[in-house]
Amino acid sequence: MVNEELEIVFLNSREIDFSEHDIVFERQDNDDQEHLIKTSREERSNSHLADGAVNSIERCPSENQLDTRVLSPSENPKNHYFTVEPIFFLIFAAGTISDPVVVNLLLSKVCMATNATNDCDNPSPAVELQIQPIVADIQMFRTLLECAFPAFLSFFLGPWSDVNGRKPIILCSTFGIFISNLTWVLVSYIPDLPPIAVLVCSIPIALSGGLVTLYLGSFCYISDVTSIESRALRMGLLQVANFAGLVLGNLASAPLLKRVGYHGVFQVSTGLTFLALVYAALVLRETIHVSNDENRKKNVFDCELVADMLATCCKRRPYYTRASIFLIMMSVCLFLVSLNGEGSVMYLGVRERFMWTMEDFTMFNCYSIGMIGVGTFFGLWVSTMIKVPDMLSALLVLIIKMPTLIICAMTTQGHYFYVAATINMFGCCLGPLVRSYLSKIIPKEDLGKVFALTASAESLTPLAASPLYTYVYNSTITFLPGCVYYLSSVLNLVTTVLVSIVLMFHFRNPSSLQTLTSSVNS
Repeated sequence: MVNEELEIVFLNSREIDFSEHDIVFERQDNDDQEHLIKTSREERSNSHLADGAVNSIERCPSENQLDTRVLSPSENPKNHYFTVEPIFFLIFAAGTISDPVVVNLLLSKVCMATNATNDCDNPSPAVELQIQPIVADIQMFRTLLECAFPAFLSFFLGPWSDVNGRKPIILCSTFGIFISNLTWVLVSYIPDLPPIAVLVCSIPIALSGGLVTLYLGSFCYISDVTSIESRALRMGLLQVANFAGLVLGNLASAPLLKRVGYHGVFQVSTGLTFLALVYAALVLRETIHVSNDENRKKNVFDCELVADMLATCCKRRPYYTRASIFLIMMSVCLFLVSLNGEGSVMYLGVRERFMWTMEDFTMFNCYSIGMIGVGTFFGLWVSTMIKVPDMLSALLVLIIKMPTLIICAMTTQGHYFYVAATINMFGCCLGPLVRSYLSKIIPKEDLGKVFALTASAESLTPLAASPLYTYVYNSTITFLPGCVYYLSSVLNLVTTVLVSIVLMFHFRNPSSLQTLTSSVNS
């Protein structure tokens, strides 16, 4: 099941506007006045200063300053209507259509490669028990391949996009996902291909950044075109678009597999990602005004920008803000480890525990994702309307999630998974809530750098989640296949403690949030 949450970056700087009539000198000596005017004009001509920035970046010395700025909604009004949501809807629909089919294809290929049985289309439970650990390992290597380099890349892309724009990141990652789906079409036509060879399909995603950098660029894009007050809701709406794509994919996956087979499923998935690529190229507008100056930085791997980002995030701040930043970062990472880890072994787990078919699994996914989509939208909307503190809402989300994990760990009947999904309908509100809180306590000039480090840390979570959960699942599959949910319960408990500490900081200084928010808006 496709579920990634990653976060994003934007930087703000003061508005600077120089015109030739703005300099007035009140000097009695005419010679001195002429000399000062001449010197001022020379300095102005040698500067490349940001023109009217609302959300921009100011990293270089004045003589090398870049003409980059974030376009305001009034300059780019269509950004309110044509944003990144359709891209996520199409890509998540495509991924959810093909993901269960990929697992089925791998089970079939591993079965044939190991000569476990002559009927690899419908293996017996004993054969499944033999081949599932191999499939889980291949899936783990897929995750590592698709996340390792993108996680490293995202560390640099946040600052880079402030200078060169958001659209290149979104286009590149979407193109890589499209090529990956196209490669799956080719792989499906080679029946004797060794199972491990399917890893070649992950190479385009690894090189382009895939979902890791797509989230990075997209959350940055949303940050550019939204106000602080509406940001949590808009980020929640992006998740709703994801969930809508997931529901469509789950509904279509099993019927498509029966009707058109592996080849047809991958072709449909490729077509959807192609539509996302066309939309990103032709409809999506850039939010950063990028100068054509030759001195514009184009190098992605600019270590100076990364060093500046780390120094900014680690500097002392009032009201325990620095501690809050890193506690929130740890909380989100632990939350994503459990989310990604459960998703990596869920399909294999329900096949083993409840003998679910692909149709059963996709039906459950549709229900679960639909409930989460509704819960995310209404949860964030109600929280915004009645002005519940973001971190208090986040704490409630984590408390509600705990019983769902216990149910999933202990149940021996599949219908209890539906009960757990109903209880967990607000489970994905955590990400938008903590991002919204960060945007309220971090000054304008530092917000983008903090978001960049947070996004980079989040992009590393699949590297820990997939191996950890695969190891636990393979080690306990014969006697406690629900053990992975006990692991998630422990991680959720630690996350709850971390969020509680941040909330304690907030209530210990009740005026701090208002003071910090005023400085952000100033």
